[in-house]
Amino acid sequence: MVKNEIRQENFSNARNLLFGSIADLSIIESLDDSEDIESELYILLDDIDDTEKVSPAFTYQVSEEFGTALRIAAYDGALFVSSYDKSNKQGHLFTIREGVIEEKFAKNDVLPDMLFANEGLPILFDASTKKIGYIDNDEIAITEPELPSSPISAATYQNNLYTIHSDGIYKIGDAAKGYAKVTKWLEENESVPSDALHLAIDGNIYLFTRGGEILTYYKGKKIETIKAPFTSDGKTAFISPGDSILQYLIRYDMHRIYVIDKKTGMLTKTYHIDTLQKIIDVTVENDGTIYFLTEDGKIWRIR
Repeated sequence: MVKNEIRQENFSNARNLLFGSIADLSIIESLDDSEDIESELYILLDDIDDTEKVSPAFTYQVSEEFGTALRIAAYDGALFVSSYDKSNKQGHLFTIREGVIEEKFAKNDVLPDMLFANEGLPILFDASTKKIGYIDNDEIAITEPELPSSPISAATYQNNLYTIHSDGIYKIGDAAKGYAKVTKWLEENESVPSDALHLAIDGNIYLFTRGGEILTYYKGKKIETIKAPFTSDGKTAFISPGDSILQYLIRYDMHRIYVIDKKTGMLTKTYHIDTLQKIIDVTVENDGTIYFLTEDGKIWRIR
């Protein structure tokens, strides 16, 4: 079936079929030749994507004194890292530049599942509790905006935090400076798709759906829908750097980064990251430098 889709140049369908087959193999332990089958499937996937296997450059090892590294964000050459130490229930945020820690902060009541560094001011966001952490007088302070529900996804632009919910998109203006006022961003007659999964911003707002579409919104109105290279089962990330013509779709489970054209949705490059470690988080600078965090607390770079 996959080869038939490839012959017909239905590469998106072929890619989705391969993703599904690889995922199925990962939960089947009874097949003696499962590794050989998986290898063949990856060869097919590499062929249709013209995949470039890259060996990332080691950048930083998060020290055990900070506990477990959770999230990373990049801005203007600086890396922001959030971590959590279970032994003393202490959360940490610190910045790294050229392999050296510049600043560090601690807070014990925020455990972010998202970290942003737009405009160089970090935002730590815990979607489940709807708490926002921000820097105030060299300390992490907390706000709790009155969002309608726990958001599906969030992103920042010009120090504002945008969140997506089943009933729409909301904006928290100057969230990076401690403000917590919530306003509806979508026009009244606009809506978000029921399978919306990720939100990214570069001035426009982009929604990536489980069904493999990218919807573009401008000033509260939907202006375009394009097809993405694949559908998603949720093991993905979606990043749209502000000054770039490219967007990045990350498949964490398969160590792949898909680089697509913002205007057309066409696939321009596919990276296969050469690491055996589980990838925890990915961030992309405006210049296209990609950083990713692995479960052993190491941060790596691809240029």
